[in-house]
Amino acid sequence: MQKNIILRSFLLGIFILLLSTPNMLLSKAHPQKDSNLIKEYRSAEKYLQNGLKSLKKGNLEKAKKHFLECLEKFPQYVQAHFFLSQIFYQKGDLENALVQIEKAKRDSDAMTRVLMNAQKEAESQRRAQRMDLGRQLENLEAAWETQDGRCAFTAAIISTRSEINALEGQEAVSVASSTSIPANYFFLHGNILFRLKDYENARKQYLAAIQIDPKLGEAYNNLANLYYMARKYEEALDCMNQAVVSGVEINENLKGAVLSALGTPDADIMERDFPGGVRRFTLNAGDRKTPLYMNAYVVFDKESGDAVLIDPGVTDKRIETFIEARSLNIRAILNTHGHRDHIGGNRYYADKYGVDIYSHAEDRELYTDENQAQSPTQLIMSEEALSSQTLTVKVIHTPGHSQGSCCFLINGVLFSGDCLFKGGIGRVWGESTLEQVQKTNQEIESIRTKLCVLPPETQVMPGHGLSTTIENESNNNPYLNKALAFEILRRTLEDHEKVKNLERCSSDSDPYDVKISLTSPQDIESFQKTYGTCVLGLKLLLTAPQQ
Repeated sequence: MQKNIILRSFLLGIFILLLSTPNMLLSKAHPQKDSNLIKEYRSAEKYLQNGLKSLKKGNLEKAKKHFLECLEKFPQYVQAHFFLSQIFYQKGDLENALVQIEKAKRDSDAMTRVLMNAQKEAESQRRAQRMDLGRQLENLEAAWETQDGRCAFTAAIISTRSEINALEGQEAVSVASSTSIPANYFFLHGNILFRLKDYENARKQYLAAIQIDPKLGEAYNNLANLYYMARKYEEALDCMNQAVVSGVEINENLKGAVLSALGTPDADIMERDFPGGVRRFTLNAGDRKTPLYMNAYVVFDKESGDAVLIDPGVTDKRIETFIEARSLNIRAILNTHGHRDHIGGNRYYADKYGVDIYSHAEDRELYTDENQAQSPTQLIMSEEALSSQTLTVKVIHTPGHSQGSCCFLINGVLFSGDCLFKGGIGRVWGESTLEQVQKTNQEIESIRTKLCVLPPETQVMPGHGLSTTIENESNNNPYLNKALAFEILRRTLEDHEKVKNLERCSSDSDPYDVKISLTSPQDIESFQKTYGTCVLGLKLLLTAPQQ
């Protein structure tokens, strides 16, 4: 029996050696350069961690020393460049801070490639180890079944199973988030340029930061400050309104200065009359610490007093006071979409005035859980006209921000909800970049084909922010004006490693808006899986040299 055990152990050792051979060969198949970069990265990692510990303790000089040591081992370590830039910025060394943040952004793609290769290498090693342990377990279990001395194998079987469970419990670390530059890199870059008085480029960095992270409050405040300094007070106010929509705090002192420069008291912003029988109420659907301002509207016929209430996000005594003072007859409550900040007062006002709540059928699923009490009593099934006594409401279905998102046209005034804003469009959600792009394109196409065809002078009353006109948005909204949309796309892709060239297609007969040249035919499929063939409403022609 002892001989059998020794023989089995020997054969098992041979098997493990043979099993590991393909992986040894596989590791040798990696390009030497990639292998060296991974080693450099791993050797540099401990210096980065030491630098972070020193930074946490407030020891800037020691942290700086560790980050520089990290870069000696691996010059593309973008986090080391970023934290060095922060240290230089705090010390007032703006020139060196600028050099480091530019290096951090420049080396982002190279760092991502190294991380991906390191991840693949680790995953390959984990799979090989799992296979080795699996075969080892099979052999041990076979020996346990055939041998009289089973106890000799029990401990080894338990140990091997534990190792397998431990391996299977390990999650592969994803580096997907490293494929794009973080928002705080752009924010720091903007701050450095701001202090260097390069205001135009600082503005671009803040805009890029906000595009990546809409909740980066300080970027909004600094951007609004830039507009204020340039005496662009409307733009400053718009920027602060966008901050509020995103649920971030704004600089109240700056807001007061902007309102003062505009000669507009705060009360006029919070409650205002417009021609055509429209009263706008700006309501806080958040709380005092993190306000979320949205617009509710009472639209009425001045002769008959018939009225509708649009998007009551919360209850507010001012609304009732206005309705009573004008002796208005509320005939219906209309929801442009089913998000919580636009429907919170539905049930209260429906019960108070004894009216129905209207919302599009495709938003039905949004009225669940905590929103269920605010559910519509009448579902809008198509782009129909709703008659409410002397008021006629034209329904325009504009999916994107939500699938049931609607705009209402009443007496020549468009109530656009969160579909169309002054200078922007409604945010979309998706489980992938491609899904987000597709929904954005869907929203833009709806706006272009259904809203931009309205008379240019049509007033637009959005769910957040200031009013505008169809003409203003057609000309100046970067998502609707194709020239401006092209500039956004160009800036977004200018650092994309696979994009060799990007240009507008100028021919009227050409069905495409933008021609993008990629490095290889394989990159076309990858690009399409990420972005599709239409971005920001622009149709893309993807090309690559034949191999």
